[in-house]
Amino acid sequence: MQMNRLTSADFDKMIIESIDEVYCFDRETDDLLFFFDQVKNGEITSESDVVYAEGRQGVQLAAFDRNKTAGFTCENGYVQAGAIAVQLGSDLVSGSTEYEVMETLKSSKTGDTFDGAFTTSETPSKVIGVYLLGDDGTAKQRLAKGEYVLAGSAITTYTFTINDDTTTPGDYALVNGEYISSNIPADYDGHRYNRSTSSTEYEDVLVHYTATSANGKKIINAGDKFSQNIKLVINFVAQEPCGGHKYLMQCVMPNAKASGTFSLSAGDNPAVHNFEASALLDICSKDKELFYIVMV
Repeated sequence: MQMNRLTSADFDKMIIESIDEVYCFDRETDDLLFFFDQVKNGEITSESDVVYAEGRQGVQLAAFDRNKTAGFTCENGYVQAGAIAVQLGSDLVSGSTEYEVMETLKSSKTGDTFDGAFTTSETPSKVIGVYLLGDDGTAKQRLAKGEYVLAGSAITTYTFTINDDTTTPGDYALVNGEYISSNIPADYDGHRYNRSTSSTEYEDVLVHYTATSANGKKIINAGDKFSQNIKLVINFVAQEPCGGHKYLMQCVMPNAKASGTFSLSAGDNPAVHNFEASALLDICSKDKELFYIVMV
């Protein structure tokens, strides 16, 4: 936003109105990792401990400052994928991305007969499971792999009839709960089956499958990777109380450690993105700063 320039006469009088933006950069390359522009709540903190030397009867003789710390916390109005990657210590990978789909499908019907054919909304790269659904919508049975056939996005279910004729053995055998059409053990002594045409008894199924998006994004929370060290630039909107002019107040943390502790929750209200970082001493700077503030 357009800001007025601060004059020496009103330099020490400021009302902080809001946080305008928060920018996060890679410390080594200065690449922009993410930015928040809908900050609902934000806070910069600076703390230190005081250790007292005490005399007789607990009289405090001297004070020594210890353990100076600083940090920043905020909530953004929407979830930011780049910030999640920083908090997890992960790369934000774009491109071909596989994801899982659980989809309830209904069979086509002619008169009182179902055709046993189902079409998924996405083209499965792999079918993990097909479940028959009861009238109450709950899964009643998981079909064995031989009980359905996948062709593109079309899944067709089949029924089987027992065929124990030794001269014309069935083309399937039920082995360990799955219909096997080849490499049937020679000593297999169970029933053999013929696969009929598509089933006319299955109305609704739940299909669990994987699909692939060409333009997806993926963030991995790996057990051996942790949140990143970053540089933060926090822009505040400040106002001069007498004239009402608005100015830029900027806080810069040259070296900060993002917290890997966060939550993504959703309920009656939309999810917000909570972010926290602790300032680290910039040992390479002349001033040994945790952060600095400028007002212009």
